[in-house]
Amino acid sequence: MTEVKIVAQDPINILKGHKETVTCLALSPSGNLLVSGSQDSTVRVWDLKSGKVLKAIKDCFKNDNKENSEISSLCFSTQNDNDLFVASNHRIYYFDLTDSGMIITKENYIYDFNLDEINDIKVNDKGNYLAACDDFGVVYIVDLETKKLVKKPHNGHDNICTCIEFRPKSKWEVWSGGMDCELFKWDISRGVPTRNYNMINKNTNSSNVKMINPPFVHKIAISSDGHTIAVGLGDGSIQFLKQAIVGGNKKKVKREWQPIWRLEDAHSWVVSDLTFITPTILVSGANDGKINLIEIPADGKEKESKPTVKATIPTTLKINSIIAIRDPESSDENIKESLTIYMSGVPISLSEPPTSDIFVYKFQN
Repeated sequence: MTEVKIVAQDPINILKGHKETVTCLALSPSGNLLVSGSQDSTVRVWDLKSGKVLKAIKDCFKNDNKENSEISSLCFSTQNDNDLFVASNHRIYYFDLTDSGMIITKENYIYDFNLDEINDIKVNDKGNYLAACDDFGVVYIVDLETKKLVKKPHNGHDNICTCIEFRPKSKWEVWSGGMDCELFKWDISRGVPTRNYNMINKNTNSSNVKMINPPFVHKIAISSDGHTIAVGLGDGSIQFLKQAIVGGNKKKVKREWQPIWRLEDAHSWVVSDLTFITPTILVSGANDGKINLIEIPADGKEKESKPTVKATIPTTLKINSIIAIRDPESSDENIKESLTIYMSGVPISLSEPPTSDIFVYKFQN
C-alpha cells in the first residue's frame, strides 16, 4: 500500500530530553510547568518560560518483575505546582517537588490499589480526591487526606477503562470511558455508576459504520463551567453532551445529561486527546496527525448551530498527548493566535524512526 504524504506544519520549538516516546503530558495549575512521562520510564519537569528541564524523575517506576515500566499517565494536584502524581503499571507514585533536587530517585508515597495497568489518573478541582482507571475496567477513587479508597469500586465497564474525568463544580460526579464504547457517569459517594451512554451511533446505517475503528471512548474533557462534555472516539468523531431539562417544577428543575451533537468529521482516525480552552473552545488531537481548534455553541444556542472546526495544525505524528496554553492577556476575539500547543506522539509513517521529543506549535493565520 502506498503511504500518503502528509504536508506538515513546522513546530516553533522542540523540547528534547527523553530517550523514548513521550506518552503523556500535564500542565501545572500555575501554567508555568509542564511534566512529561515516557516509555523510557522517566518523568521530566519543564520550565515553560525557558523550555529547559528543571527536574528529572527516574529509577522509581518498576513492574512486579523489578523491570523498568513506562509512564501511562500523570497529573498535578489542582491546588499547587508541587504535588505530582505519576501512574506506571498498576501503581500511582506521589512526589513532593518542593525541596527535591534536580534528580529525583525516590517517591514520597505509592498508591497500590489497582490490580491491572492504569490508563488515566485525575485530581478533582478541590484537590482532595484522586481518580484512577485501569485495564480491568475498574474506577478507583482515593481520598488524598486519608490515603484510603472513598468507596470499594464497582465494575462499570466490561472492557478496558481508558479515561476518567471529574466534573468541575460537582462534588461527587465522575465520568469514565472505555473500550466497550460506553461512557459512564459515576456517583463516587456511593461508588456506583448512575448512567451510561453507548457511543455506537444508532442513527448510522450499520453497513456504513467504520468498524475498523469502532467508537471506543479514548478521551473525555469537561468544560470549566461543567456545562459541556466532549468525548473523543475511536472512529475519529467527537460526541458532545449537555444537560437538558427533563422534568421537575418551578421550585426544582430536573436536568439530565443528553448527547446533543456528534462531530462526525472531526478527525479521520482515533481521537486521542481533548482539552477545553474556554467553555466554547476545544482543542483536539488524533492519530491522523491533526490538531484541531473547535468552536462550540454557547449555552442556549444549541439549536441554532453546532460545533465546527475553525483551524487545523497538520503533523506527521499519531498524537499521544496535547497541552494547549492560552496567553492570559489575550481576548476571546484572538484566541486562536494566543494558543501555544505542546504535543507528543509517534510517526504515522512506518518508515519514520520513533521520536522522543515534545513539539511546540502555533495555529497559523
